[in-house]
Amino acid sequence: MERSEIFEKIPAAVYRAVVEVSGEGVSVKEVDFLTRWVEKLTGWSAEEIKGDPEWCLKNVHPDDLEEFLKVCRGLSLDRGPATRVFRFKRKDGSYAYIRDTLIPVSSEGRKFEVVGVWEDATKEKELFDVFTALNFASGIGVLVYRDRIVYANRAAQEILGYPEEELKRRSVDQLVAYENKEWVREIIKRRLKGERFRSTYANVPVTTGDGRVKEVFAFSETIWWEGKPAGFILFVDVTKKSKFERMFGVLKDLSRIVSEVGDELELLKEVANLLVDKAKFRMVWVGIPEKGSITPLVVRGEVGDVPEGGKLSERAVKEGVIVINPDTRRNPKLKRWRDQMVRRKLLSSCAIPIMRGGKVVAVINIYSQTPNMFTEEEIEFLKEVQREISFAMERIGKEKHMKIVSTAVEKAHDWFLVTDEEGNILYVNRAVEEISGYSADELIGRKPSVFKSGYHTTEFYKRLWETVRAGKIFEAMFVNRRKDGEIFYLEQTIVPVKIGKGELRFVGIGRDVTSEKMLQEEVARLRYMDVVTHLPNREGFLASVETAIEREKDSTHVLMVIDLHNFASMNQFYGTKTGDEILRRVAQFLKSSLFRRDIVARVGADEFGILARNVGEKDITTLMEKILSLTKYPIKTGRETVLLTLNVGASVYPKDAETVTELFEKAYTALSFAKREGENTYRFFSSDINVMVTEYFKLRERLERAVEEDRFLLYLQPFYYTDTRKIAGFEALIRLRENGKVLTPKDFIFVLERTGLMRRVEDSLLDKIGRFAEGLEDSVCVSFNVSPKSFRDPSFLEKVESVARKTKGRLMLEITERLLVEEPDHARRFLSTVREAGVKVAIDDFGTGYSSLAYLETLPVDVLKIDMEFVHRMTESPKSLAIVETVISLARRLGMQTIAEGVETEEQLNLLRVLGCDMVQGFLLARPMEESQAKRLLV
Repeated sequence: MERSEIFEKIPAAVYRAVVEVSGEGVSVKEVDFLTRWVEKLTGWSAEEIKGDPEWCLKNVHPDDLEEFLKVCRGLSLDRGPATRVFRFKRKDGSYAYIRDTLIPVSSEGRKFEVVGVWEDATKEKELFDVFTALNFASGIGVLVYRDRIVYANRAAQEILGYPEEELKRRSVDQLVAYENKEWVREIIKRRLKGERFRSTYANVPVTTGDGRVKEVFAFSETIWWEGKPAGFILFVDVTKKSKFERMFGVLKDLSRIVSEVGDELELLKEVANLLVDKAKFRMVWVGIPEKGSITPLVVRGEVGDVPEGGKLSERAVKEGVIVINPDTRRNPKLKRWRDQMVRRKLLSSCAIPIMRGGKVVAVINIYSQTPNMFTEEEIEFLKEVQREISFAMERIGKEKHMKIVSTAVEKAHDWFLVTDEEGNILYVNRAVEEISGYSADELIGRKPSVFKSGYHTTEFYKRLWETVRAGKIFEAMFVNRRKDGEIFYLEQTIVPVKIGKGELRFVGIGRDVTSEKMLQEEVARLRYMDVVTHLPNREGFLASVETAIEREKDSTHVLMVIDLHNFASMNQFYGTKTGDEILRRVAQFLKSSLFRRDIVARVGADEFGILARNVGEKDITTLMEKILSLTKYPIKTGRETVLLTLNVGASVYPKDAETVTELFEKAYTALSFAKREGENTYRFFSSDINVMVTEYFKLRERLERAVEEDRFLLYLQPFYYTDTRKIAGFEALIRLRENGKVLTPKDFIFVLERTGLMRRVEDSLLDKIGRFAEGLEDSVCVSFNVSPKSFRDPSFLEKVESVARKTKGRLMLEITERLLVEEPDHARRFLSTVREAGVKVAIDDFGTGYSSLAYLETLPVDVLKIDMEFVHRMTESPKSLAIVETVISLARRLGMQTIAEGVETEEQLNLLRVLGCDMVQGFLLARPMEESQAKRLLV
């Protein structure tokens, strides 16, 4: 092969260049690469380079250019070759690391002729960067060793706890724990002989500079270092991970053991096995304190003479705390046992006292082959072991105690019954047989429901089972029935008991208190109960009211006293038997008319007391109306028919008084004023409430006359198409003609909705709407609102269907969001029915009540009415404008139309037109008007 061919195969680019140095300036006058290797390095051919002398300076990386020029400025024949490494831009735009060796061969003034060699240093630089990063990497240790460690990165120094100088004085086998040294030495020998193999090691114990033991996960490889075979180790600290996994496994198994084992000795044996087999401790022995010394009971692991541990066990028993021996080799208290313990590799230990009833009953001694094994993490683990075993010892002791007392239970006079988790009876003692009249054979396998008397509610038994199944004790007085049908009272406590593998038993312990209960009930009945009406008497009423108010201090309550007018005369005229029957009928009426939470009592010979609880002021009128309705219906008692008259006095808590006594006195004061005014009158102690209730009844009477006289009027307010201002329809409104004036709903709707008058008014209004709608064009409709009561009334739905048949699609029903969301199933059925009858559906005041829009997807809705509050604010509030715009957009996407209410200015109207609102309604366009005016608009 020719010399030129050999020259071309050298993986380097050889060149000749002429460089001129002038002060700080450097210029390349000529450059000629002599080999084609430059093209592989840079992508440029030798010919391209030769034609551009400044080619080199233009492509040196800007950050490396100064160093590049510095070497050029230092050229001298006397100094000989110079080497520099720089980044050079390839033709494709990427950079390569170039090692440039320059040899000056001649000079003429400041002009030098040089011969140079370019070599590709990219891989070398990359490997250098990787090694540098690895040297400073956090958490990844790196060691290189021969007979001694020759390199250790920072992480290795931190994990092993040695400075670099001290590590370099040690061999690798000196770092591993005692039991691993032999096989590590064998690995070292093989590697130093040059045998190449890779190995991975999990959980290798190593000893740190401060004597602690850590576990590492390591990768090992044979490499060459300074021309000789060496070992390379890459490792990470897995001490915490390994410890946590081991501790978790031990605690998991320990929980299983303590829940399953029912004997103390068996428990201690299982724990010792677990600590040796799973936790990997070298030896465990368990001792029992006896007469000032500790007797070994269980020994597992490195079996031999049991060391006293430098009195560790005695101290643990005496102080009741975990005692630690961190390092056997350095503990002066272990002088007697040190040689034997070190020989058996028992290099650290601890003693754990096990408690029962606040007393140490056993001590568990644990030995490790690793010095300083018991760090804070292990101590927390050992405390958890201590708690688990102590708990189990407590449980086992209690179970033994229960066995001891079982004989006494069987012969006791108290009720003792045991069931399984499903309530099946497993055991009854002799007292259960005697009290219930059932034999044990008749009860075993059945449920305690065999004793049910019907007295307790379903809620009572539900609460019972929820309590005991939650592991809590349930206590109550049970009213049960014997086999012969007789009632017996059992004062019973039901205790849930966990046994075995977490199974539950329910133990009922009771005492037959039938005789005592019957006597108590008779006394209570006589003391607190009225024997005629079976209601509480005055004393019982006051006690109940006091309890109720104490429990509900923040609520409003109304106390009323009802006096039956001339009741004494009725007794004389009809006889006491009829008089008692009247009292019972009144009691029955009051109980059935009021809420179940209210308290009703007979507080005098012809007086009844009522505490209406949690009452709003507006509800007081309804309450009084119910009581006064007692005077409307005659009472029939045998052959007699009696029409009652009465007076009512009332006071309000806490407005009038905050104590029961004052509340009662003020109600009586109000009653005395009511009596002065004649029969069937009432009086509240508070004058403002008295006025409110009086006004309510006066307005009700006026409304009843108005219904009879047909003085409720149909008013109509038109709504228009936004773009054309043509009438799209009318909203039906209600008005009342009263004394030459026309009243709006705010003056009477509250009373109307609380009476039975609302439906009559709505029916009349619907008839008028129907007649008006019959004369309209097909494109014009009439909308009307539905009240909550009518929404739930099937007969109202029939009325709407009847009117809809006559108007042929000209009706639109308006309903609030609240009714749709609160009763979605009923709303779906209701609206589907009216839609089938040809009635359109609109959502009134859309967006003011609920944020959920789910009903729009499922319910048949045609129109969304935008509440006037948003319309009024939209010209000033960006948020209100956004809401209006969103509602319009939403309706359009869902195929619905929109009506904006309360339009009062041209600015509002123009803005709604721009937003695309379909229809508008408001005072700007038209106010509510009578039917005749509305008809004229259509002409």
